[in-house]
Amino acid sequence: SGFMPLPLLHILGYHFCKWYPVSADMLMERNRNFTDYGFPVDVLWSDIEWAQQNNDPQGYEYFKFNPLNFTATSVPEMNSQIEESGRRIVVIVDPHIKASDDYFVYSEGMTYQNQTQPYFNVSNIFVRAASHNSTPFYGDCWPGNSVWLDVLNENAQNFWGQLFDYSVFIGSNYMYSFWNDMNEPSVFSTASGTMPMDAVHVKADEKEVTHLELH
Repeated sequence: SGFMPLPLLHILGYHFCKWYPVSADMLMERNRNFTDYGFPVDVLWSDIEWAQQNNDPQGYEYFKFNPLNFTATSVPEMNSQIEESGRRIVVIVDPHIKASDDYFVYSEGMTYQNQTQPYFNVSNIFVRAASHNSTPFYGDCWPGNSVWLDVLNENAQNFWGQLFDYSVFIGSNYMYSFWNDMNEPSVFSTASGTMPMDAVHVKADEKEVTHLELH
């Protein structure tokens, strides 16, 4: 399988990671304290609350900062202070996507999924519930009703990759790395706690693969 790519240098450093209701102000305070007290910390991590829109218990929308805790003015200030300290930032980005038409990741993904598909270049953005049906598998996770990225589909891979562009994930920059969690995949609404084994992945060349073959 070849050699593993070299990790970014800061990944090998000291990391601060703790579940806690996070905000730009809290991260700036932690950053100052680590500097003032001489703690050797290289990376500050943020758990899921960074993406909890307006503190809604089911408002988790990745690639969007919570505007109450990460305001349009505090995010650039946070980035600047952490950069000046020579540190980096990690935010969590889980593979479940909130199934809501007003959430751009879901709505744009469904537009691709429901379009007339060219032969041998299928855009199956979200794992399907059944064969020969574009309806995604729906289940519950942190955002409530959710769908899951079909990582086997090459067009879904490109769709997901484009979400990390600085022009899409507003407020992010070169300092940001990403933490992929809940990728078993974890599903709260099934007896098994994961995706049903008969859920269907579809590659761009139209080959179908059951989740049983991957899990």
